[in-house]
Amino acid sequence: MLSRRHAFSVLSAIALATGPLVTVAPAAELQKASLRLKWLPQAQFAGFYVAAAKGYYKAEGIDLTINPGGPNLLTENLVATGADTFGLSGGTDSVFAARDKGLPIVCIGVSHQITPFIFVTRKDGPVKTIQDFKGKTVTTWFTCSSTELITPFLNPVRLTAREYTPGCSVGIMN
Repeated sequence: MLSRRHAFSVLSAIALATGPLVTVAPAAELQKASLRLKWLPQAQFAGFYVAAAKGYYKAEGIDLTINPGGPNLLTENLVATGADTFGLSGGTDSVFAARDKGLPIVCIGVSHQITPFIFVTRKDGPVKTIQDFKGKTVTTWFTCSSTELITPFLNPVRLTAREYTPGCSVGIMN
């Protein structure tokens, strides 16, 4: 049986002897891709910028451009039209709404195992608990998805879709 040293010597001799016959393949061309953020650059996106600065994407063969989002940009639309390769969606409700409109997008991953979706109300307002939504309009941000997303949050208190009105918030409400 060959020792490691002997095996290494044999392989080295073969490599030296056939060196002119072996060529190194040129580095593969980087695949261009873009990532659309769901908002302007800020701390929540730091991981993407750090990975780009450290060359992680290039090491995997990706020439990534990170594009900022903003108040008048819908990531789902930009990915669906091909303006961006990937996008950070506004959330599950945004993807549902885009799919409902027939946009050709798919969800390939999530960044939260538990949704950060929350309801807010004025401290001095009439809603103090989820049960207080009964008879009220319950809204979601931007996408206006209705009961598909709201109902699971209200199920634990047995508030059905018939007991509140789904609404749409496209800005700051007073």
